[in-house]
Amino acid sequence: KAQGLAMNRGALANSDNKPQSRPKLVIKAFKKPPSLPSSFYPSTSKLLLSNSKIILNRNTTKDTPQSSSYNPNNQSSTSREELYRACESCVVHKFSDELYNSLKNLLTEHVKNISKQLQQKTTKYLTTPTNNNTTDIDAHAIHSNNNPESLLLLLKHVVQTYDDHLDSLASIRSIYLYLDRTYVLHHATHLQIWDLGLQLFREHVLVPDLLTLVTTSVTTQCRLRWSGSAVDSHLLRSASRMLSTLGLYLKFFLPPFLASARAYFNAEASRLTANLNLRAYLDHCTRRLSDAHSSAADHLDDGCTRGPLASLVEDALVRPHVDAMLSQMHLLLDAGGGTQARTADQPAVERGDDTTDHLKVLYAFLSRVDGLEAMKSRLSSYVSARASATISASDPGLVVPNLLDLRRRVTEAWSASLDSWPPFKAAVKAAFEDACDDSTRLAELLAKFVDQQLRTTKAGEGDVEARLGEAMAVFRYLQNKDVFEVYYKTHLSKRLLHRKSSSVDLERFFIAELKAECGSAYTSKLEGMFKDMELSAEVTSAYEAYARDKHGSDPLPSKMDLWVLTTGYWPSYAPVDCSLPPDLREHQARFEAYFGNKYQGRRVTWQHALGTCLVDFDAPKGRKTLEVSELQALALLAFNGAGEKGLTV
Repeated sequence: KAQGLAMNRGALANSDNKPQSRPKLVIKAFKKPPSLPSSFYPSTSKLLLSNSKIILNRNTTKDTPQSSSYNPNNQSSTSREELYRACESCVVHKFSDELYNSLKNLLTEHVKNISKQLQQKTTKYLTTPTNNNTTDIDAHAIHSNNNPESLLLLLKHVVQTYDDHLDSLASIRSIYLYLDRTYVLHHATHLQIWDLGLQLFREHVLVPDLLTLVTTSVTTQCRLRWSGSAVDSHLLRSASRMLSTLGLYLKFFLPPFLASARAYFNAEASRLTANLNLRAYLDHCTRRLSDAHSSAADHLDDGCTRGPLASLVEDALVRPHVDAMLSQMHLLLDAGGGTQARTADQPAVERGDDTTDHLKVLYAFLSRVDGLEAMKSRLSSYVSARASATISASDPGLVVPNLLDLRRRVTEAWSASLDSWPPFKAAVKAAFEDACDDSTRLAELLAKFVDQQLRTTKAGEGDVEARLGEAMAVFRYLQNKDVFEVYYKTHLSKRLLHRKSSSVDLERFFIAELKAECGSAYTSKLEGMFKDMELSAEVTSAYEAYARDKHGSDPLPSKMDLWVLTTGYWPSYAPVDCSLPPDLREHQARFEAYFGNKYQGRRVTWQHALGTCLVDFDAPKGRKTLEVSELQALALLAFNGAGEKGLTV
């Protein structure tokens, strides 16, 4: 239709061949420029300020219904949108500065009224300090009648007043938002409306006296919380948030709060350390540190308070009492297996988890108060004293087991509770070396302990190997390693010659440990003893074949096994002259002839003190076999057939 209409008009224009005239629009300037009515700003500002006053007084007067100015129906008849548009009009028409100053005066008057009301409540509940320079925030120091209940009631009123002020301030800011964003934001000398309301509250409401009382109340509630009483966590968080928002927390609240907490914890530490029980005190310190963390997280400004309060707890409860705590550290190390309390039939008792935890707690606290060097010194003294007492104990059978038990407990404490701190390990090693230095008795007893482990035993090979490893740890502390070698060689010779060794593999394992520690020169003779045992088996086998070939027709009634030993490898023994039975003398003669022919230039010396014999004898209840030394067998033979009651061996 539109296209058809356009075509028709074109046809008419073409048919008439006359141009169509168009109407013209003429714009002319005002003869008199427009202006605002003179009553615009006074009426608009009155509308804004009167409604703002109603909003501010709504929360201020609702707690005092007896006041003549209070009217529950006193609500603004103008909507928030209309008030916002009125503020926008004032800003658009260049009344921003006047409106801002008027609003500032209104807010100032409002917070002054709040301050007067709080002063009345302060007078009602407690007496404020007369000295504005008071630094001690303890409630009883401010006034003797300022009990925690009164301080708590005052704190509730202050926090409630602050919350009401924030609610009113939020409503005011929403009305004057256009002024805030277009005018205030571009003037550096003017505070935004929210910040202005906070600053006025800080200056006129939280005056020094009231701020001191608020600080006292929060501190008193925290003390009650540390004493185990229930407190209003929400109220304390609100108070701390108020102080942080107003910029008063770090400068005006935290220093006196920490001073009061320090006095509280110092008094507590003095009381508990008078009769110190280390375990109970460590539990108390742990609990107080947890209280500090929970107080900072639940009641205070966590970011600003947690670190300083935790450090304060450590400085008050731990740092001044390091020596007193370390004086009882031996109780933690001795627990569960004291070396002096054991008897020969009592095994070492492993240290319990409870002791480990307390030692770990002690280490953790001392590491934070620069007490590890003192702990290292005390640990070194403990090890040195206990090791020296153990080595000089009257029962020689307990010396090495108790020394190993001491080392095991200290090593476990170092790895499980002391964070494997390398200086501790070096101090313990030095203390053991100092206690074991030049101890000939320990070298002898350690060799005897190793001999007991390597003799025939019912214990598993793995257990024996573990005990041998512990014995090697003590061996490393010895300065007189040559003395140990002499005693060890003596015991080894008896085990090999009397066939008392539980395992050749274990024997070689321990010798390999000695070789790794002291070098091949230290163990060359010990290794030579094993070579002699292998060669002796070959020599005995060859001699038995020789004896069957040469003396098969004249066998002897007894059988003799031989060990051919190299003099330089084995311990020296004084020769013993004794009279042997004829058949044993014949055995000696035959072997000397065989050995002299095969190994010319070598001389055979018989060590009768090392010989052993299996003796059969007829006892009244049947035939018995005795395993005795060679000299004991000769003594028994002296009674053979003596009288009617003689023995037949």
